[in-house]
Amino acid sequence: DGIRDLVRSRGLGDVYKRQALGNLGLIYLDRLDWSEAMRCFSKSLNIAHKIGDKSNQAIQVGNVATVHYYRAEYKKSIEFNLKKLEIAKEIGDKGRVVFALINLGVTYSDMGEFKLAERNLKKALNLSEQMKEKRGESIASGYLGITYSDMGEFKNAEKLFDRAIMISEELNLLFTLTEILIQKYMLLFKTG
Repeated sequence: DGIRDLVRSRGLGDVYKRQALGNLGLIYLDRLDWSEAMRCFSKSLNIAHKIGDKSNQAIQVGNVATVHYYRAEYKKSIEFNLKKLEIAKEIGDKGRVVFALINLGVTYSDMGEFKLAERNLKKALNLSEQMKEKRGESIASGYLGITYSDMGEFKNAEKLFDRAIMISEELNLLFTLTEILIQKYMLLFKTG
């Protein structure tokens, strides 16, 4: 708990406290301790607001959205991802726009709102292509493939899975590659 002691230190500046709290929140998130992760992210977000750090506001708002998502509080997750999207657009951070759109798409898909999922994931995919941001392109393709599979559009799903696999292999994104391969095999099982 050295990070916690560091955060409590009175001599630590706001920027470092914000960063330490955000990092501590990620550790709690990794440990599946949603309450402590939320507490750390919220404190980090408050500091980011206080010092006017829009970039880190977007990060921490996204982290809060992630906690809500893992708690299956999908409406709250959407609310916070929309805030992240708004901040990212305001500061011109297209990378964060891409991942806010992906997170919205995934959440809508999990809610069974497939058209909203499709719309957000297509936007993320298009922006990733424009930016030549291959990681975002791979992830958006994979999740759009999952959405199409859930919608029964198996041909579209397979094309997107193949695209995501190719990019993930090219970039050596092993976690993304594994997830997409599992989804593709599930699709093949569904369609025979």
